[in-house]
Amino acid sequence: PSPFPPLPLVVVVRSYSYAHFCRDLDELATALQLPHFCVAGHSSGGPYALAAAALLPERVLACAAVSSDPPYNHPRCPDTVRVSDSMASDQKGGFSGRDPVQKVSKWRAQVMDGDDAAKQWAWRPGVLGFVTDFTLERIPWSFKLEDVQLGERLTFWYGSKDYDPMIMGSPWMASLVPGSQLRVVEGGKHSFKSDPVHLSAILVELRDQARRAAQRDRLDVAFTL
Repeated sequence: PSPFPPLPLVVVVRSYSYAHFCRDLDELATALQLPHFCVAGHSSGGPYALAAAALLPERVLACAAVSSDPPYNHPRCPDTVRVSDSMASDQKGGFSGRDPVQKVSKWRAQVMDGDDAAKQWAWRPGVLGFVTDFTLERIPWSFKLEDVQLGERLTFWYGSKDYDPMIMGSPWMASLVPGSQLRVVEGGKHSFKSDPVHLSAILVELRDQARRAAQRDRLDVAFTL
């Protein structure tokens, strides 16, 4: 029997991908007259940041992937990382064999009935954003992580009490990008970046990495942090 969990029943979003996102980001940055910038992404946002680093190398100065989901469908993805993806399993709470829109709609309804304004704002557009992210993470990515050429200007962050895919996946992803850095926040859970101390550390490191790159390449870049 296969050591991998069964593939989840998900909506394969054919009209969008990480590469599409990068084209949107490139267009936005051009409109804002930002020739160079840094990127950071948390959890499902991690692959988007990594895609920008891979596909927009002349614009992205530094990247932080914070508790990022790994490429579960990567041909070299370790079995331990694949099996740790409980959300794609057929166990309780998993998505395999279940309608993702129906399942996530229940989560959204619970949040909208609650009193967490930040989460309510995040869920306002509906559930398709979540379903799209979930799908893109688990089908072949539209870029190669190995194509990121940032070296030490790419940092993978995760908490020591993070979810298993992040704890196992972050070191493996870092091994695919020579020179990249790995930061472990002791005692940090999946939401550790919400702590101002940790968020500040992430942003300051991005700024310093970008500043060194700008000085090396003699780029005219303004730093506001």
